[in-house]
Amino acid sequence: MQITIFILFILFVLFIIYSLTKKKKPLLQPVANVERKILQEHVVFYQKLNEDEKVEFEKRVQGFLKTVRIKGVETEIEDMDKVFVAAAAIIPIFAFKDWEHRNIHYVLI
Repeated sequence: MQITIFILFILFVLFIIYSLTKKKKPLLQPVANVERKILQEHVVFYQKLNEDEKVEFEKRVQGFLKTVRIKGVETEIEDMDKVFVAAAAIIPIFAFKDWEHRNIHYVLI
């Protein structure tokens, strides 16, 4: 019984150490000039919005990026990829102010 408790304790300590030392990729910060530039240069839907709608779109893109994990399969994901995925997810629901994507994992191949 004591051995089992000891092993569980060691596993717990190892898990804590792993969790603290694991490098986490930072999420995009509030819409930076880089993300705004990507949207302005490459997303026609965004380009046609008025200034207030652009701010709303940017907020929703950031909300999407904070809550949805975008993962590449045997490829490196760049900020441009993340912004494109987020914009593609927001465009169809943009007119519905209270809608948002939940429990989604995007995988880019």
